[in-house]
Parts: sequence; C-alpha cells; structure tokens
Amino acid sequence: MPKLKHTARVAAAPPTPLKKKTKLVPITNPYSSSSSTAKNKYINHIDTARTLVEDFFISTATKYNKKQAFLYEFKQEFPKHDDWMITTFMSLRDPSKPASNEYLYEEGTDYTWTCIVCRSMSEDDTAVSIGTHLAKVFSDYNVEQHASQKPQMGSPFKFPPTKFDFRNDLTSSPPKPLNYYLTDGDAVKLLKQMYAEDNKKSTVMEKDDLLVKYFGSAELGREMLQMMSDDDWNMQDDVHEFEGPDGAAL
Repeated sequence: MPKLKHTARVAAAPPTPLKKKTKLVPITNPYSSSSSTAKNKYINHIDTARTLVEDFFISTATKYNKKQAFLYEFKQEFPKHDDWMITTFMSLRDPSKPASNEYLYEEGTDYTWTCIVCRSMSEDDTAVSIGTHLAKVFSDYNVEQHASQKPQMGSPFKFPPTKFDFRNDLTSSPPKPLNYYLTDGDAVKLLKQMYAEDNKKSTVMEKDDLLVKYFGSAELGREMLQMMSDDDWNMQDDVHEFEGPDGAAL
C-alpha cells in the first residue's frame, strides 16, 4: 500500500488592519446623510394627469408617509412666478363618489386634499414635463429659502430643505374630463376664467365639445351655466381661494 504524502500547512497571513483617521472632520449637520436611502426617504412626490381640457393638468404632492405635502408657502408665492405655470390650487373631487360632487378629504382629518392646476403653455407639454417642472421649481424654491434661514431655537443645525420629485403620469386613456378631478363648481370657475372675458355665456353654452371636456357631458355643462346669471358670468372671479396653515380660509 503506497504511503500518503502529507502536505505541510501554510499559515494564513494575518488580515491587514483597516486604516483609521486620526483626525475627524466635524459633522456640521447631523440631519444630512450621504446615504441615497436617507436622502430619498423624505422626498415629496408629484403625480400629474392631463385632463380632457387640453389646457389643464392636475397634480398632487404626497409625502413619503402618503400624507399630502405641505404646500402653504407655494400657494402664497405662485402669483409672483409666471414661470411656475400654476393657474391655481384647488381641492380634489372624491373620485369614489362621482355622483355626490364632494371634495376628497385626507384620511382622518378635516382637510381637503389639495391639487395643483397648471395651464399648458406649449403643445409639447405632457404630464411628465409638467410634473417634472413642478418638482424642480418647488425644490429650487425650498433650497433658496433654506439658504436664507437661520437655525431655529438656538440650535446650530438646520434640517435640509424639502425636495420634490416627479413620480407618476396618471393620465388615463382617453383623458378624463376636468370635473373628474374637480367639483362641478370649480370646473365652472376655470371655464369662466378661460372664456368669459371674450365670449358670451350663451355662445359657450352652444359648444357641446367644449362642455364635454369640462363636465363630462354637454347637458351638465349647460345646467351649470344656466344657474349663473349673465352678470355673474361677466364678473371676473379670483379663483385663488386658499386656506391658512391652520385650515382657516384666507
């Protein structure tokens, strides 16, 4: 029987120790992080849909925890910024109750869910381009405000500015009429803003195709306009009806 050869074991080399910094750089803002997960966790998300009215897009802003984002400052600022392309902020209609013409409320609160109404300025505008644009102007505004703010309550630290990103194109095929997203009364406000200055109410009531885009049916559109006097039609309304941070009307 042949003898087995025994191979001598070679001892493994000891692991090379990691090099450790001897002087640490001070962490001036403990709330910031280089982690992509941490950076993205608190981003607000913009979802946008094109409506059957080619002029208007409807967007919502949602926080990481699925509650609606805080938009109060943007409601006050947007009239100063034509480049934001925002027409107004309104309350969303509750899509689960199409016959009731009710607002959608944030779950567990008395606050209606706010939507951002943007007007298209180009034939090339899409839900993606509008939503991406909103996310950028909101983020840029927050960064500018953050840079001008001083730390609060004697703390040397500041929380990072809230960022927005575009998340979803919610446009249906075909697009839905404006009053799918807004109450009939709010759809009237936008119709009036677009056409009352240069058109008689009776002329608009004859435009079935237009009324369908705003109200889903020409019959409902005419019914809504018939409830409005000619004097009310000719009076220019301010569609910017907002609430304060505590929910009080402004």
